[in-house]
Amino acid sequence: MSVFLQLYTQLYLGGGIPKVIEQLGNDFKNTTSYTGLFDTTTPSYLNVPNIVQIGSPYQSKFKLLAWYKRFRSLKEIKKDKGVTVTVSHTPWLHLLNTIVGGKDKKILLFHTSLTSSNAFTLWQRILIKAILFLFSNQTYACIAVSVELENELKRIPRIRNKVTHIFNYFELEEIFQKSKEPLAFELDEILNNYSVFVTAGRLHSQKNFTFLIELFAKLKKEKKYYAAKLLIMGIGPELEMLMELAHSEQLVAVQLKSAGMGDLKKADIIFAGYMANPYPVLRKGALYISTSLYEGFPIAVCEALVLQKLVIISDCPTGHVEIISGSITNGYNIGKNPFGILLPLRNLPKKQALHQWHTFMVENSDLILGCNGNQENHYRFSKEHKQQQIMKWQRMIEPAFVSIA
Repeated sequence: MSVFLQLYTQLYLGGGIPKVIEQLGNDFKNTTSYTGLFDTTTPSYLNVPNIVQIGSPYQSKFKLLAWYKRFRSLKEIKKDKGVTVTVSHTPWLHLLNTIVGGKDKKILLFHTSLTSSNAFTLWQRILIKAILFLFSNQTYACIAVSVELENELKRIPRIRNKVTHIFNYFELEEIFQKSKEPLAFELDEILNNYSVFVTAGRLHSQKNFTFLIELFAKLKKEKKYYAAKLLIMGIGPELEMLMELAHSEQLVAVQLKSAGMGDLKKADIIFAGYMANPYPVLRKGALYISTSLYEGFPIAVCEALVLQKLVIISDCPTGHVEIISGSITNGYNIGKNPFGILLPLRNLPKKQALHQWHTFMVENSDLILGCNGNQENHYRFSKEHKQQQIMKWQRMIEPAFVSIA
């Protein structure tokens, strides 16, 4: 039997990576699964068996000592558990795991574009490429979560033959069932009676919520968007700054946890915080919008598409383009695509991008506000596609697995 260990360092409430960790930790019956967290606390919301702490109580003051203790802890865990396969969810943990050594298959699962200067600094990108180049012999596989990201990684010498992609997959029945669960009365009333633009993500620069708020402020000056509201699901370090930005744009911003019905009716922007079940909000919202600067394979966008919502997203690297167009090889359009609307952000000055988003959304307001959702089923959100991705993982994790398809 395979013994499978995942490695990760920071888990954000409502983030996409915890969902991936849960799937990989629970979906393989012939595998004993462990999740190694490089932290001093275990999040209660992470639903995986056999969580192992690899954090150090000294990590905040003595970084070198902390990494040494992590090195020793990981080495002992791999030996004691008889680990046969490890999946690192960041390149830095892949480096540590490679230095620790052992006979386990060492897999790096890449979640983020390597070309975006917003994701990594120049020196970080150089270091990551050097890690993959120098430790290519010790790396069993480098897995990308999108085709565009796979193509980025294949540009690195010596590692390109070990690069492949496995898409994130979705529990379709679970999403459908949870989307029907009741909401709090006040929030339900707002979603039923207003055009609510929904977005989700950690309140962090990656998600580019400053751009979204400035865009929304411009749209609110247009007659057709005057009554619209923006609902942001997520927590993070930028909450106070985003609230202040909204106020500076003459928008009324409230936090859901402290707002009554009167506050919600007056609000232009609702910060909903962490929602354990976001699906009823996604289902009842008018549309889903994402202005991210970079992604890997954005789970919230896909969940909105599963619920057949209209999505308006940026052309950021990576994932967005191939999801919205259906393919990375056939090209794509700025504007309407087979599975939603793609608007320009990549390599554009902010002012120019704001102008283009605003112009498109004003000129196409009837399409956007009158849309009943995305009625075309995306091929990536089928039971067959999910099974294909699981089988790819099985071939990586379970050496005795033989496909009978």
